[in-house]
Amino acid sequence: MSWRRPARHGVWRLALRFALTRRIAGNAAKIALVVGTLLNAINQGGAVLAGGEISLVHLALNYLVPYAVATYSAVQLRLQQLELARGDADPGDRAPPS
Repeated sequence: MSWRRPARHGVWRLALRFALTRRIAGNAAKIALVVGTLLNAINQGGAVLAGGEISLVHLALNYLVPYAVATYSAVQLRLQQLELARGDADPGDRAPPS
């Protein structure tokens, strides 16, 4: 019996489970902290140094976007690894041997 990808709602449920794991969420938080801080320094550094106002919306987005991208990438990788391990992936999806 071969493994089949779960129904669409099942994939979302599995992806959410992966996204909430300590490993994926923790790594995404570390990435967001570094990238978000750099983005805020680049985008709002002048306002901070000049004592001006900063945009709280931009401040939040500069951390949330890297977190979301890192989480999405890690979950997609995990789902692909699961498909490969179960033999359900399209052979064209596999990297050529080196």
